[in-house]
Parts: sequence; C-alpha cells; structure tokens
Amino acid sequence: MAQIKIRTKVEGETLVLPELKLLIGKTVDIEVTERPEEGSPTDRWAAAAAAVKNLTDYDFGAWGDQRAFDAAHGKDHLE
Repeated sequence: MAQIKIRTKVEGETLVLPELKLLIGKTVDIEVTERPEEGSPTDRWAAAAAAVKNLTDYDFGAWGDQRAFDAAHGKDHLE
C-alpha cells in the first residue's frame, strides 16, 4: 500500500498532482486538511521568545558547545 503526502496550495477546483501517477486506476482515499497560514517572521520570533522565557534549568551554552564540537570533529568518521 503506497502512502503519499503532498503539500500544495489549492489554486482552483482542478488539481494537477503528478505525484499520483503511480496510483492511476487504483482505489484510494483522499483526505484534505487545511493548514494555517504561516505567520510573519516577526510573529515566529515572538513565539520563540515567549517559549524560552519560561525555561528553567536549561543549559543555554550546551548548543554552542555542541556546534563547536561538531565543527571540530564533524569529519572524523570519514578518516
């Protein structure tokens, strides 16, 4: 059983979905779910700031430490 997920903007009543070519002639279920509009970048940053405001016992330096380690050792597995 094939499962395909397609994210597209509906521009009219007739959809052209080449991803479904392999399913032509087969019985399928089609479900359409409306996705909320993406907020502006300012809205997303405000939401992120609000989310981290309530963090407790979080090691904010760990992310930087991990990035530095990855930069220094990222190619170790290739040697």
